[in-house]
Amino acid sequence: MAGDSVEAVRRLYRAFNERDTEAARELMDPDIEWVNPDDAIEPGTRHGYGEYQEALQSLRETFDRMAIEVERIEASGDRVAVGLTIRARGRGSGLEAAMRQGGLWTFREGRAVRYEWFGDPDRPFELLRG
Repeated sequence: MAGDSVEAVRRLYRAFNERDTEAARELMDPDIEWVNPDDAIEPGTRHGYGEYQEALQSLRETFDRMAIEVERIEASGDRVAVGLTIRARGRGSGLEAAMRQGGLWTFREGRAVRYEWFGDPDRPFELLRG
């Protein structure tokens, strides 16, 4: 049900912001695919919760503070599109940054099985509508 997936996405971002890895793990399939765009610092696809944790650790080493604000969310079938702003402060530089991003989550049996990240916050909504 789309409403359940929307709530799961909200809970995933809340878990990220609170650094609650156990809550996030419960919402993700152990074999989740995490797809970064070609222009990302670390492009490509990660497979499984362990590789997701490695990517997350890399972010936490780069930024001493990071928070995600969900600004827009829509669901269709088993997919949920999000538009968001990531606010971060560089660990070494102390520079503050705010980046608008987008994401497209795919769910199966109540758990996230795929996440695609986009630098364009509108792109996941375009894909959601086909």
